[in-house]
Amino acid sequence: MSEYRGNDLLRRARTALGYSQHEFAERLGAFMRENLKINVAPNGNLVGLWERGEVRPGRKYRQGLSSFTGLSETDLGFPEAWVGKAPIVSRVTARVVGQDSRDDEEAGENVLRRELLMLGGVTLAGGLVGSSADPVTGPIEAVLVAAPERIATPGVPVLRRVLDRAWRAYADCRYAEAARGLPRLINAASVGRDDGVGEERARYSALLAQAYILSCELAVKRNENSLAWVSGDRALQTARASGTPSVVAAASLAVGMSMRRVGRCDSATRLLAGTANDLVRHARPTPETLADYGSLLCAASYAAAQGGRDGVALDLLDEAERAAVRIGGTSARTAGHRSFTPTNVDVYRISVCTALGDTAAALDAADRVRPHRLASAERRQRFVIDKARALVRHGRTADAFVLLRTAEATAPEEYRRPSVRALVGNIIQAPGPKPHGLYEMAARIGAPR
Repeated sequence: MSEYRGNDLLRRARTALGYSQHEFAERLGAFMRENLKINVAPNGNLVGLWERGEVRPGRKYRQGLSSFTGLSETDLGFPEAWVGKAPIVSRVTARVVGQDSRDDEEAGENVLRRELLMLGGVTLAGGLVGSSADPVTGPIEAVLVAAPERIATPGVPVLRRVLDRAWRAYADCRYAEAARGLPRLINAASVGRDDGVGEERARYSALLAQAYILSCELAVKRNENSLAWVSGDRALQTARASGTPSVVAAASLAVGMSMRRVGRCDSATRLLAGTANDLVRHARPTPETLADYGSLLCAASYAAAQGGRDGVALDLLDEAERAAVRIGGTSARTAGHRSFTPTNVDVYRISVCTALGDTAAALDAADRVRPHRLASAERRQRFVIDKARALVRHGRTADAFVLLRTAEATAPEEYRRPSVRALVGNIIQAPGPKPHGLYEMAARIGAPR
């Protein structure tokens, strides 16, 4: 079934009423608060996102839009296929996804895999290995295009130390450094896997999968969705061959993120929730398993929110929060070099609520976060950016800019990401006076003006 795409119907309904985006948002909010008793505060930026199809309104907003305009959801540009559609998941916890939906998803995943691999092939075939001048995407292209060279592998322990150093660089927002050694690392791990047998082959496969996961994460930082997909796909296939559930979980996170970023939100939700379900189905979970389980549910929640599935998104997030409580307030690490705590769930809640258009709830979640409890600089910067995005959509663009400007100096590579450039561009385009220093920051990071 096709995913939501923007169209002109909502824009036409708004202009027929004679309202600007900001006027429409104000009147819609007042109508919903007074007549539907739904406490929301939409703004013009959010209406613009709806009209461009970048964010699908959640169920409450679709109800409000329909009542306010007197038009059906279909007439407002929200496909009927979304109305009354069976939920993606039947229950959360151990019954997140039924067996039939997993079987359907496996077939769908294979189709998606072929489609996205073709997309990646078209993108990569146009240049020589490592032809990109970008210090992050260049090594990733080299990883994905080049055939492995026959070199002597130094063994799993040595390669593990190299990979751990690369992940530490990533956690410190030093992305070029993290990418620099990936080609030789993946080449050596590939040779070791191909030559190994039994447990040795499985250990090389697990290490190789984690290297591909890092490649996927780095590609996302550059908004290179095709590179991210190919990296994630290789990670998942290699992880499955390793037979290590925690590595399969980490690779599924990478693939789910890639699916979501190309608009396959339903498929991403099913993959992530199904993998989470598989982790806890048979045995009493360890803290590490619960960390994988909760991380998968957080990612599934965000994918559901991006697809406009507000009830599913919030149920998944609540279950992730219960998993964090079960761990006991300590930090458990996943195979994808993430830590999982109640604070991490609150950070996801910011993104989920922002995607659903409930920026007030997003900012409430942000107020609960204590950044020093986040395990890495990369996670702390992600929190800053997610909170700034919620502030922009809530109409508090000056506060968002102050937050971004204060954090920029601590992680300059993070603030040159395309998504951050677009966020600063949104602050520039917002109505009203511009904060001092905004245009200077835009020039530093290459944001549109």
